[in-house]
Order: sequence, then structure tokens, then C-alpha cells
Amino acid sequence: MKESLLQLPNIDNIIKQLKSRKVFRSLAIYAGFAFILLQVCDIVIPRLFLPEWIMTLIIVLAIIGFPIITVLSWIYDITPTGDKETPYTDTTQPLGIYALTGLVLTVIGIGFWVAVGVFGISFGGNDEVPSIGILMMDNLGGEDDEFWARGITEDLIVKIAGAGHIRVAPMKEILEVDIKQNIKEIANKLQVKYILTSSLFKKKNNFDLRCQLLEAKSGVSKYGNKWSEPLENAPTIVDNLAKVILKKLRVYSTQKIATTSSKNSEAYEFYLKGKYKFYKSKKIEDIEIARGLVEKSIELDENLIIAKNLLGNIVLSTGASNEAMEIYNDALKQSEMLGDKRNIIIAQNNIGNIIWRKGDYDEALVYFHKSLQSSKGINDNKGIASSLHWCGSVFYAKGEYDKQLKYLEQSRELYEKLNDKHGMNSYYNSLSLNYNKKGDYTKALEYSQLYMNMSKELGLYGSISNSLHVKGMIYVLQGEFNKAINVLEECIRTRKELDDSYSLEPNTLLALSKKNLHQNYDVTEIAIMAKNVQSETVSAGSRLIGIDFDLNLWLYQLLEDKFYIDSAYNQIQEIADNLEPDVAAKFLSYPIPKAIVEEWEKVK
Repeated sequence: MKESLLQLPNIDNIIKQLKSRKVFRSLAIYAGFAFILLQVCDIVIPRLFLPEWIMTLIIVLAIIGFPIITVLSWIYDITPTGDKETPYTDTTQPLGIYALTGLVLTVIGIGFWVAVGVFGISFGGNDEVPSIGILMMDNLGGEDDEFWARGITEDLIVKIAGAGHIRVAPMKEILEVDIKQNIKEIANKLQVKYILTSSLFKKKNNFDLRCQLLEAKSGVSKYGNKWSEPLENAPTIVDNLAKVILKKLRVYSTQKIATTSSKNSEAYEFYLKGKYKFYKSKKIEDIEIARGLVEKSIELDENLIIAKNLLGNIVLSTGASNEAMEIYNDALKQSEMLGDKRNIIIAQNNIGNIIWRKGDYDEALVYFHKSLQSSKGINDNKGIASSLHWCGSVFYAKGEYDKQLKYLEQSRELYEKLNDKHGMNSYYNSLSLNYNKKGDYTKALEYSQLYMNMSKELGLYGSISNSLHVKGMIYVLQGEFNKAINVLEECIRTRKELDDSYSLEPNTLLALSKKNLHQNYDVTEIAIMAKNVQSETVSAGSRLIGIDFDLNLWLYQLLEDKFYIDSAYNQIQEIADNLEPDVAAKFLSYPIPKAIVEEWEKVK
């Protein structure tokens, strides 16, 4: 009797029972479903910006499911005959294998839902938008290879910013970085959390590359690599590096990272050389050389769309807007054909910008709205904010200032979400100009001051000068001529230091302020500048770089030349004619249009 009690279980009988109850089959099916679930979660969870522990939780729950499946498969096959062997039939197993697997996976799903719901985990909404400053790649080779470092850095900035869920310091800020500062100081200046440093050494047939991604505050390295690439892989360096950085920062876009659309390393090299030459150009000969280099890159690779958009920019810089338009349209058609969403957006904005400058505001809005929808399609919040701002600028030019405000407020929400201080700076400037046009000078000054404060914080000297310009203009309209003189003189002095050629409006406002205070002023230079601007406007076929109606009014008040008041009157009438009657009446009631009509009536 004792021997029977101490007898060990028969392993063969247990295995036989497991097979007869089809426990092994249940485990195999469960393992298959669990594997598929984990593969799906591995793809989906990062794109929902959920914490890394969520994936760990699901793995643990899936593992726990194995013993549960084993126990349930055994239990549900037990019959009233006790420990007697029972041949398996479908009727002896109350739960089917698939139903049992589904039940366990459902339990796992409920566990995941409870974790998310109870612990407040959201789809990235509560997490800080990552931010990065991509410092200029250090060229360890000769001066002739500098274009590689500059070009790769700039393309990498554009590529990573295009992901849409990350804020990237623009190239303009990167160029102003003092490399003598430490990483923390640089990050503070750029207002970013992460810094990417890198270097490049071009050899005869390959590149030696190095990069390090640092969390600025802690100095902890998130990623570092040192590798070599053959010369023919040059077009893929930016694409591959962008993918790695975005993955390390857990940033995912709804579209794949756009490639350079080129496998031709020679074409890519000519493109980078042309871009570098264009941005360094100081005379027309430099621009022509840059154009030739970019055209050569396109000749070598017709699908290098980024080169076509660059060529359009180069051509537009010479004033040939019609030719630039043809290039942008070609780039847009080809981008649409290839499904290159990033270059579609770039081309749409470029085309809209040219049409806007020519004064066809409704057609410009069509393209900016297309750009807006395209940006929404890839969840590019920065692109959405930019398109909204563009649309607002068109309504500003149309005289529909209330509509502009609606677009500006939408862009502000995104700028704040992205912690985009440069976007907010542009928002403050636009708002100060909007309220100035409507005659609400208190709010105009308020936002002008916010614009100046933010410009100083960001170290944007050009914007500081512009904020002085706007503030001086507001003081003139308020009749505060002494204040206007102080601010405008500082503005003009700053612009001279920055070698900023645009000075017609601040000089006009300064002279007008002195005239109203019966002080000495010289109008000779102003009259010459005004004539030059008119000539440039005609040759470029653009209204926006010319003389606006308010400047025409001030020139008339200063020079007492009827040509300017006639021009101002015609401008506001043209704007009013293209507005709905109630909107037109409101526009003409604003201080500057109203003053133009009154002055014109006196001398017509």
C-alpha cells in the first residue's frame, strides 16, 4: 500500500493525457496568436508614443497566458469518470481551442486597457515634444570639401523636421551657434533638449563619419557611431542617419522618411555644391555658377526633385518669377507622380508664394490650402502651422484682417504645442501688424513688445530691428513723434550694422516725424529710394516687394507728390473691389484707408 502511495506519476501517461486533451495543440495555436500580437504591438506602440514599459507589460501578460492555456485545456477536458482515460471528442471539450486562445488574448487586452486607462497613459498627448539642435557637421578634410558638411547638415535638419512630431532648430540658428560654448549653453540658446554633433572626413573613395546624440542637460549619450561609407552611398547618408536619430528619440511619422530620390552620387555632389555656392553667393556671377551646378545635378538625375526645388529658388532670386514658376510646377508634378509628399509640400508653398507676390491672392490661397492638407496628411504639425501662417498672410494682403486672426490663432496653438519660439515670434509680429492696420494701437504696441522681447531672447538681430521698425510706425500713427524718432533712429542704425538694404519705410517715417515737429530733415535720399523701389517692383512683377498703400500715404505726406496719394487710393480701391460689401466697408473704415480717401478727395 505504501509502495503505491509513493509511486511516481507515469510520465508517459501524463504526456499521453496532454496529447489526448490536445494541450500541446492549444499551446501551439496560442503561441502563434501571441507572436502575431507582439509583432503588431512592436510596430504600433512606438507610433502611438506610448512608454516603453507598455510593450514589456504585454510580453509579460502573453507569457502568463501560457500556463493559463495549459490549465484550462486540461480542466475543460476532465470528464465525470474521474481519472479514467477518455478518448477526445469535440463534445468532451466545452471550449474550442480557438475560443480558448481568444479568451486568454482578450484577458491580455483588458489588462492592457486597464493599464492605459487607470494609469493615465495617453497617445503621446502628455509627453513633451522632443527637440534637437543638429550642429554643423565638422569638416575634417580640406576646404574644398566644406560643401559636403554644410549640405549634409542642412538636408538632415530638413529631413528630421519633416517627421512632424519633433522641433528642430533651423539652419539659420545653427549658423549663429558659438562652437566655443559648451553643449548646455548651446542647447539653452537653441531651446532644445538634445544636441547632435558629427564630423566628416572625405577620402578619395569614401567618407569617414562620426556622430553623437547627447541629452544636453545630463550629458548622457543617447547614440554614438563611427563608420565609413563608400562615395557612391553619399545620397543615403542623410536618410539613414535621420532614421536612426528619429528612432532613438522615439519620433515616428505616418510616412516613411523621404529619400533624396537619387542613387546617383555624382548628381548629389553637384546638388550640394550648387546649394553651397548659392548660399555663399555675394554677386550675380556666384548665382550663375550655382545655377549651373544644380542644373548639372538634374541632368545627371532627373528624379532629384530637391535639386529642382533649389533651382527654382535660385532662378527666383534673379527676379525671373515666371521661369521659377515653371520649375516649381515641374517639381510638383514629378513629386505627385513619385508620391514624394515632402517635396509636394515644398513645391506647393513655392508656387503659392510666387502667386501671392504677384497679387493673385485667391489662387495663392488654393496652393497654401493644398499645402495645409498635405501637411495634415502626414501629421506634420510644423508644416501645418507654417501653412496656416501663410494663409493668414494672404488674408492680411487682401485686407481681411479678421480672417487673418483666425488662422494666426490656429498656428499659435501648434507653435505652443511644439514649444516653437521662432514660430511664436513670427506670430507676435503678425499680430502687431494686424492690430496696427485695424487702428488698435494699444494691442499693436503690446504684441510689438512681445515680438521684441522674444527676438532678444532668441538673439535674432534682424527681428529686433524689425520690431523697432514696427514700434516706430505705431508711434507715428499715434502722433507720438518724439518717441517715433528715438525708436526709428535705433532701427536704422541697427540695419546699417546688419547691412540690411531695406530702409525706405523707416527713413520715410523718421523724416515725417521730424517734419511734424518742424525739425530739419532731408528727403533727397528718400525720393531716390522710392523711385528705385518702384523700378524693382515693375521689373520683378511683384506687389509685395514694392510700396504698400500706407507707405504711399506717408510718402505723399512727406514729399507732397500727388503721384503717391493717387497710387495709395488706387490700391485701397482695388482691395475693396475684391471684398464682400460689408468687409470692404469695414476695410475702408480703418484709419489708414480712411485717411487716404480723405487726402485724395482734397487733391483729386
